[in-house]
Parts: sequence; C-alpha cells; structure tokens
Amino acid sequence: HSEERRKRTKTSVMSMRPVATWVERVVRLGLISERRNQFVVIADTDGQPTPVYSLAFSPDGSQIVAAVGSKVVIYNAADGDVIQALKAHNDTVYCVAYSADGKYFASGDADKAVIIWTSQCEAVRKYTHGSSIQCLAFNPMNGTLCSGTHTDFGLMPAEQRSVSKHRVSARIFAVDGHQMGNGL
Repeated sequence: HSEERRKRTKTSVMSMRPVATWVERVVRLGLISERRNQFVVIADTDGQPTPVYSLAFSPDGSQIVAAVGSKVVIYNAADGDVIQALKAHNDTVYCVAYSADGKYFASGDADKAVIIWTSQCEAVRKYTHGSSIQCLAFNPMNGTLCSGTHTDFGLMPAEQRSVSKHRVSARIFAVDGHQMGNGL
C-alpha cells in the first residue's frame, strides 16, 4: 500500500504543476494576488479584490472557467490570458462546472440563478431555485446538470428545458456518473 500511495501522490503532485505554473504567472501579471490563503482577482472597475469562489477546467484542459465576483471569467489555461468575462449574473457567482463533453459549462449565483453556457460563451438556458446556488455538477454519463442549494437540488437533463427540483440538502454526481452524494 505504501508504494501505491507514493505513486499516487507523485502523480497528483505532477498533475498539479500546470495549475501552479498558471497561478504563478497570473500572480506575476497582477491578475490575481494571494491574501489570507485565498486567491483573489484584482477587479478592474474599482480596484478592490474580488474572491474567486470556484474554478473548473474544460475537459480538454485548454480553458479555466472561474467564478469571480458577479462575473464568469474564462481564462486560457496555458498562459493565464483572459479570453472573456461574462456579466450575466446579478449577484456573486458561487460555483461553475464544465460538462464532460466540453459543449457546455454552467454557473450559479447568490441570486438563486443557474445559467448554462455553450463553449462559445453564449447563454442558452437559465433557471432559478428558492435560495442561492451552492454547487453544480454535470453527470459525465448523460450530461444532466445537478444544481444544489442548502434547501433543494435540481436536475436538468441535457437537451431539455424543464428542471425537476427536490427538497433536500445539496447533492453532487460521483465521477463515474452513477451515484450522487447527499450532504446533510
């Protein structure tokens, strides 16, 4: 077990190096800074630091989607350049997630809204919950989006416009797409 754990740790550390390199570069460029062990993006409007609440890599690893204040910011993962800043939310964006096929990503905010975007950064669907969105996950098997709040979760199957909502704590899909965990 010790040898296997060492190999996994080495692989994990090695796979994290591109993220560390990206963070180092954007810190050098002044796009983000580290304060109190939290990375923040330097806002371009009022100069105040804005927390980065969530990050998600595109499945091919070429882009990073970030929840930054009330914006969804798409970065080039190789060089840290901003590709686009999306301003469709009315309040703080808490979470982002990418679909396994790379066709869509989603963002959820404190104003109870979930927005589903195409990979070309076009908003294609929007729906709301009764409270702020705390987590998002796409089922890697069928593309269903799961959105969770502290009071319920919603399931929106791919290619459908209806959301089924269920009153419980937040849920998230397991990596294999067959199970969901329930946070009580």
